[in-house]
Amino acid sequence: MTGERVGLAFLGAGTVGAPTIEETVRLASSENLEIRGVLVRDLSKQRAFDLPVTTDFEQIINDPDVKIVVSLLGDESVEHPYILEALRRGKFVVTANKEIIAKGAPQLFSEAQNHQVGLLFEAAAAGGIQVVDNLINRYSHNTFSSFAGIVNGTTNHMLTEMAKGKDYQTALQEAQEAGFAEPDPTNDVEGYDARYKLSIIASLAFKNYISPDQIHVEGITGLEVGDFEYASRLGYVIKLIAFARKVDGELELWVAPALAPTDHPLAKINGSLNGLFFDANPIGSFTLQGRGAGGGPTASAVLSDILSARDHILNQSTPRAVNLSEPLTVKPFDRVRNRHFIRMVMSEDPGTLSKVSGVLGNCGVGIHAVEQEEDKTDGKVAECVFTTHESEEGQIRAMVEEISRSDISAQVKSVLRILPK
Repeated sequence: MTGERVGLAFLGAGTVGAPTIEETVRLASSENLEIRGVLVRDLSKQRAFDLPVTTDFEQIINDPDVKIVVSLLGDESVEHPYILEALRRGKFVVTANKEIIAKGAPQLFSEAQNHQVGLLFEAAAAGGIQVVDNLINRYSHNTFSSFAGIVNGTTNHMLTEMAKGKDYQTALQEAQEAGFAEPDPTNDVEGYDARYKLSIIASLAFKNYISPDQIHVEGITGLEVGDFEYASRLGYVIKLIAFARKVDGELELWVAPALAPTDHPLAKINGSLNGLFFDANPIGSFTLQGRGAGGGPTASAVLSDILSARDHILNQSTPRAVNLSEPLTVKPFDRVRNRHFIRMVMSEDPGTLSKVSGVLGNCGVGIHAVEQEEDKTDGKVAECVFTTHESEEGQIRAMVEEISRSDISAQVKSVLRILPK
């Protein structure tokens, strides 16, 4: 490619920034890009690239030849004002920060539109899978009815190992040693990372801004080996699912461990892979899968956005505006209906199972089946699993509370949703 070169600058040269910068350096000449500078925290650190570095954001933002700001700092409190300033200065912005997009999408999209520039964030949702571009452009004419996704590679890697019989702590330690989990894994294992991604994907699919605060979230820290054993026996696998479904003009939204039938497309997404399962009209059901995180997939997504921004600048155009105007409300979580998997330990005393079943019935929870393995009892205490018909989450919560405060010798160990086939 020959012609005008487009200047860009990077904010951040860390885990995400460094491989992206290196790949951009490799492609810069052939793709008509000129890297004007890199904002870093430490000027003395040795780096694999030979580019101008600075600790002064003003030096970056005041350069009239910087047309694209690539923000990869990974710190929402610092990065958000930088992105806002870049948009207001009429610069295209590329970011991988899911928290910034999830929390501030309406303001950021408005600033970009008002200043006739683009805010591109492919890497913020599912890395190399390219779901953002698909939802904004290629699938925008579709009406989406549901989405279920595995959007966090760390937890999917851990759950894949736990399905082999490893406990939570062992799976976490091995994931950390392999580089799949951070030293502080809270954002991943508590579901917060997946909640940000669901906020972005659901907002784009259903064309209505969904704040992370509107999404119910549960993590994987309470899962035990017994959950996986029973799930397997019943024909399911356990995955951390980001879920959205439109029912009568209301959106049901949650992130939580759930049982996927073994013939569900997401059941086959293992290790650190991500998988996204959509249902829409007229396209029908479809699945996107691939690596959602890591240096390579993230660099690929960021570079795709950089090249898109370059093309818009050279063509004096702007990306398609993101539509968030559909009239939708978020259904209160207590009214969301799901099938459930409920694992309990209870006394073997005569009548205990009947009493527990009575509590479920009194709370409006219909029992589909009861499962118990012979080796899960010592003659005094038994472990069993109830699978239910569809019930409201509020009914399930009321059932758990009722059992905990009653004199029934039973304890609820886990409550998991069951994905529809």
